[in-house]
Formats: sequence, C-alpha cells, structure tokens
Amino acid sequence: MNIVDENFVPQDEMDEEFLKDMQEEQESDFDEDEFSRIMNEIDKEQKDRENDFAEKLDYFYEHTLAHPDTLEEMEEEGFTEMEHVWHVGYVHVTPYKPKPKSKKRYYKIVEQDDKYNKGVFEWQASDNYAVHQTTGILGDDFHGQLLFPLDDGTWWCVGYSC
Repeated sequence: MNIVDENFVPQDEMDEEFLKDMQEEQESDFDEDEFSRIMNEIDKEQKDRENDFAEKLDYFYEHTLAHPDTLEEMEEEGFTEMEHVWHVGYVHVTPYKPKPKSKKRYYKIVEQDDKYNKGVFEWQASDNYAVHQTTGILGDDFHGQLLFPLDDGTWWCVGYSC
C-alpha cells in the first residue's frame, strides 16, 4: 500500500513560496512617505537636542566652577558629542556621609524627579565635579550622571553613556 499525500510540497519549494509571500507582504505594507516622515522627525528631534545641549554648554562655560584643565579634557574626550552626553537639568545638592569618618566627599540631588539619579555622587576633587556611574550588564559599557557646580549655587546635571 502506497500512501501519498496529494498536498505534499517539498521543503525547498515551501521555503521559496514562504519567502515570496513575505516579500509581497512587506512591499505592500511599506509606506515610503511614512518612513521618510518618521526619519525626518527623528532627525529634527536629534538636532533640537543638539541645539539645546549647545546652549546649556555655553551657559556652563560662562558659569562653571570647574578647573580649566577639566574643560579642556572634556573637549578632548568628546564630551560635547550628543550621542554620549545630554542635558538632564539644573539641580541643588546636599552633602552626604555614608560613613561618619569618611574623608571622601559625597552628594545627593535634592530634587525628587525620576530623571535625576537617586544614588550617591562621589566628588572628584581634581576635576571639580561629582559622578554617579553604573556598569552595563556586560561590564564593558557604563552610564551615569555628572554634577558640575555653577557660580549661582546650582549644579548642572549631565547624563552620559559609553
């Protein structure tokens, strides 16, 4: 007795037909105008962020208490490249002592807003800023926030990732 499925299609023919169907579906669903609109919107948002950061950076240079060498180092390390740093806001900080006899200086942000890190910022005396940094899941990337003191008593909070 020979049993033959009359609907049997060899696997390679099924794959070709499946790919053809998928391609037709993608072509029919793809709206080039919508795609262009979305890409233009993304470009505009990026330019707006870059312009906003440039304005904040100018303000920082005019009002910073950071050491001049720190500013030069920041420029050399690409600090102003928007894909790695961004303006978070202007904040107030309070000193924080994790241990009574600790000689290191630490700060916490006073403002209670989710955009600000709730962690402890460690003071980097030689560079005149405070940092809170975490490491990514693979250990070769990191992100956090920097706090730079300004001459009006506020601190500039900058997010970064590498």
